[in-house]
Amino acid sequence: MQGGSVKNITIIGGGSAGWMTAAYLSKKNPDIHITLIEASDVPVIGVGEATIAHLSRFLFTLGLKDKDWMPHCNGAYKYGIKFDNWHNIGDEYWHPFEALPYYNSKTNLATYWWYDRYKYNRKSSRESLYTDCFFSTEILKQNKIPRVPGAQDYSDNFNVKAGQDHVPVRVAYAYHFDAGLFGEYLKNHLAKPAGVDHIIDNITDIERAEDGNISALNTKNGLTLEADLFIDCSGFRSVLIGAALDEKFISFSDTLFCNKAMAMQIPYENIETELQPYTTASAISHGWVWNTPLTSRRGTGYVYCDNFVDQDTAEQDYRAFLGEKRVEAFDVRHIDIRVGKYKNTWVKNCVAIGLSSGFIEPLESTGLHFIHVAVEKLSVALEGGFYNAGDRLAFNRYMTLSMEEARDMLSIHYSLTNREDTDFWKAVKYDTKMSDSIADLLMLSKHRFPNDKQGYIFGNNSWICVLNGMNYMPSSDPFLNIQPAEVQKQMGLIKAYTALRKKVGHQFPNHYEYLTKQFFK
Repeated sequence: MQGGSVKNITIIGGGSAGWMTAAYLSKKNPDIHITLIEASDVPVIGVGEATIAHLSRFLFTLGLKDKDWMPHCNGAYKYGIKFDNWHNIGDEYWHPFEALPYYNSKTNLATYWWYDRYKYNRKSSRESLYTDCFFSTEILKQNKIPRVPGAQDYSDNFNVKAGQDHVPVRVAYAYHFDAGLFGEYLKNHLAKPAGVDHIIDNITDIERAEDGNISALNTKNGLTLEADLFIDCSGFRSVLIGAALDEKFISFSDTLFCNKAMAMQIPYENIETELQPYTTASAISHGWVWNTPLTSRRGTGYVYCDNFVDQDTAEQDYRAFLGEKRVEAFDVRHIDIRVGKYKNTWVKNCVAIGLSSGFIEPLESTGLHFIHVAVEKLSVALEGGFYNAGDRLAFNRYMTLSMEEARDMLSIHYSLTNREDTDFWKAVKYDTKMSDSIADLLMLSKHRFPNDKQGYIFGNNSWICVLNGMNYMPSSDPFLNIQPAEVQKQMGLIKAYTALRKKVGHQFPNHYEYLTKQFFK
């Protein structure tokens, strides 16, 4: 079957993936009838609590305002990611969700920052990039957010006066929230009111047609669910795409070594200081620990590789990092992970979305991103109630390139490390397999920061922040003919950032205080 009409869709699995899919398709493709079936005895992974700024597009399409859904999901703001101990123990760097300015130039500000530092032998550390070239980082360090009451949703926008010019600054943001509660909110407030049928039952058998398509699902309670298109949101079990259709799985384990995770939810001791408006990723002995502050608790987890440490020792390291006395009463949940993706995530009349399609460790918080971009692309393919082989090909290509881009981004966090304090860090430093695209990027970055690398997920600002943080900086003159006056002009914007922060910084609210006043009165 090359394609076909789609009047009925059955989604297998609830959770954030299933209900994000149901809510979006019921909104954008209202002529298609949707059924979601989930089992009551299948645990939800539920660790995807950190997001990236692209999620705002999904929320906007659904008409969701922060004030509507965040209180239901213990939501908090996230303006970036802080990385500790990745290049060397004691280092830190930032990945703010703020666009690098192009100030009357085709070259971004970070490149001028580097040129000024290189050409004139400035003594500033490489860490100063994050406060010199990004307006928001210094504010985030103070546990404040660059928002004021009445601000529009999805981003914070300012004008910075530099000389005679007013330079626009766009500070995007993302969220921390309880992914399970987010799925419940979408189910009860959007999907079911839009007519999505919800069935709680167990699938016992999957029927196949002569052409290899899935024709029906049989359930424990005697139901037979037929559909034109089936969407696999069954998590790591991959009930349809893997077990039934036997699609080939492409492992990323030669690039990303971590294959285990453990997670723990921790109550606050001092919420005003601990509710930070950013995710923290802290590298420790055999992997890294995430910290995602929600309004109700801290979500934490340890991603590691069991080729270098056993589970008990890894848990000891994890508890020691969090503070043994603080977490001694709390249990750890252990999770097996398989890093990679199915070769095709749309096979015949089955589309895999979420963990069922593949997994990239959450170092750059891309888990929920892959869900909503898959749903968005699928919705477009189903416009008119019909899809063809070209739609399927385009979908598979987009999802493959997106996940490979995420893999590549994560690979430089590991391979560019200077750490050799454990066998794990020695292995990732010397044995991480690089893709051709990353090899090309590193070659070009020896001469200048990326200026036109806009991928499916990450733009110039993302690549520059990580390369700089991992001390992979240009080692030769990035410009041959740049004029000193142009450098001075660009440095004027950095001075304007500093001046504006001093002038209005006191007006920006503490993260906890803002959320309390705006959403949690």
